[in-house]
Amino acid sequence: MDDQRKHKRLPVNLTCRLLCGNSTVLVQATVTDVSFGGMGTIVPVELPVGSIIEFQHSDFPFTHASSAVSRCRVIAVRPARGRFTGFRMGLAFETIDKDFVQKLLQWLQMQAFVQRKSLERTGAARPKWA
Repeated sequence: MDDQRKHKRLPVNLTCRLLCGNSTVLVQATVTDVSFGGMGTIVPVELPVGSIIEFQHSDFPFTHASSAVSRCRVIAVRPARGRFTGFRMGLAFETIDKDFVQKLLQWLQMQAFVQRKSLERTGAARPKWA
């Protein structure tokens, strides 16, 4: 999935519920990274590449809407590694609310600024996404 990314990703740990396909099946997911092109998630079930996913709820701190992103397409699926169980799923945004994009941009800039200032105080190396 790393080679397919067009946008820099920001590591996060956010939860959401995904509505899968045309069904009413809600899947709990953990968002592990986000960028302007999409996001990485950990899900308990394997979903086929090409599936359409809709956000039902999220705890994204930069949005008050109950549906932050209307549609995403599954572009990659592989078994999760490390502390996660289930599947690592790459999602590409299909439809994005303009207000969501603006808030995402502001939030990413704020996170990069806070991280950079923290690293400057500690003398640590800058992360690739900052």
